[in-house]
Amino acid sequence: MTSLTTQPYFDVHAHLADETFSADLEECLRVASSCGVMAVACCASGDADWADVEALARREWPLTIVPCFGLHPWAVAQAQENWLDKLEAVLRRWPDAPVGEIGLDRWKEPVDRGAQECAFRAQWTLAATLGRVAVIHCVQAWGWLEEVLDDLPPLERFVLHAYGGPAEMVESLARRGAWFSFAGNVLRETHLRAQTALQAVPQDRLLVETDAPDIAPPRRFCRVASRSEPANIPAVLAGMAAVRGEDPGALAKQVYKNSCRVFPVIS
Repeated sequence: MTSLTTQPYFDVHAHLADETFSADLEECLRVASSCGVMAVACCASGDADWADVEALARREWPLTIVPCFGLHPWAVAQAQENWLDKLEAVLRRWPDAPVGEIGLDRWKEPVDRGAQECAFRAQWTLAATLGRVAVIHCVQAWGWLEEVLDDLPPLERFVLHAYGGPAEMVESLARRGAWFSFAGNVLRETHLRAQTALQAVPQDRLLVETDAPDIAPPRRFCRVASRSEPANIPAVLAGMAAVRGEDPGALAKQVYKNSCRVFPVIS
């Protein structure tokens, strides 16, 4: 692996199996590697794409792909009846793989709260049983999430992907074992609430992601047009440092250290 930079970076959440990358994934990852991106956590969304993520993780790439397997709340209604057994089998094939992306969502209609919560509880419990990190999607459901977590076994580490909760919840969630990941959309001028939350996160609990190919940052933080891709990570992290009023080099070093602590598959 060859990097043109000395500072390493880790994109802790992307969907590389998405068809958006079908034509140029290798080039995309080559460019990311040249920008210093050492690893990308590649999240699956449901039983329909677990095999695709497995296939990507088995291939040789210019950087490390960390596979993550879970049932996204948007995919609960389409899941096969035996999805939980299949998920456990996949996770046992990949002993270091996080459980994710899983979560709770009250934004996308229709919302079947009972089915979402049942799937979330089952997957969180599986993560606790296997000693895995969980990667959490939560949209307009922060109070609900805390209520559910009160009734579940603790996890040593879990990631709140594209954190969209209030700054006031950061401390209590961190006590539960949360790390807080922010994507490039936090740098949009209108996202003042998210920037306040970004400022509230302790430096040793902060992570950075692209959620590629989704939620692109403002144009000036994109390598190409308005595309969300792992190569954007250095610019996004520098933008986050500006919002936090911190030295970008020092923040980048700490965030990479955090990433390797949460995803201990590279050093």
